[in-house]
Formats: sequence, C-alpha cells, structure tokens
Amino acid sequence: MCCTCSPVGEEHASVLADDLLNNLRERGLDAKGARWFRTAIIAALRDNGVLLTSSSSGYKLPVSAADLVSFARQAENVCVPMLNRVEAACNAVKLLTRGEVDVLTQPELGLVRDLLVTIARGGAAQPEDPGEV
Repeated sequence: MCCTCSPVGEEHASVLADDLLNNLRERGLDAKGARWFRTAIIAALRDNGVLLTSSSSGYKLPVSAADLVSFARQAENVCVPMLNRVEAACNAVKLLTRGEVDVLTQPELGLVRDLLVTIARGGAAQPEDPGEV
C-alpha cells in the first residue's frame, strides 16, 4: 500500500499529510513540505469544490454527515479561540493607548468585528477542551 491509512470503507479511514507528501515525491513530483501541501494542494482542492475533511488523524473524503460535523467542530475549536485572542490583543492595545488605537474599528476588519459580536452573543460554542486542537 502506498500510504499508511485505514482500509477502504472503514468509518474513520484517513491518510496523513506526510504519507500523501511521500506518495507525491515517489511519483517524481516536487512536494515542498507540509505548509506548501496545505496551501497549494488541500486548499486548492477545497476551493474547487472537493469535499475534504481533516483532523489529527489525517485527511479524508467525508462519507457521512457525522464526518462533516466533526470537521466543522474542529474548525470551530480553532477559529473561536483564535478570534478571542485577536480581540484580547486589540483590547490590550486600545487600553494601553487610552483608546487612541482601536484596531477593530478598521474598515477591513468588519467581518472580524461581526464574528466577535456573534461569539459574544453566544452564537458560537466555546471549545470543550482547548488542548484538543
């Protein structure tokens, strides 16, 4: 078998990025590394409509709603804490500058502001275990 992965049809069948990279290299492709793989390959596939989930166990094509829910929960467990850290940093700068620098009022950060408002209103659950991510 070219990759270390679970047998086809198994509920949690996935393949690690390192295994995919090694497979590309074995086929003579210039696979540059994990970051390149995520941005040039995985992101491009997703941007072109390929349903591809990821977790600590690797990448997989989702075969059930549960796979997609798991993927969405993982995204939530990464994104919500990250947005909370952005808000804390911006609030610290605002406090240190006595309100003169309010980064979150920048027009290009409108989506970030909206997401923070939604989180503050309870529109997104906090991760159950921050160490999971």
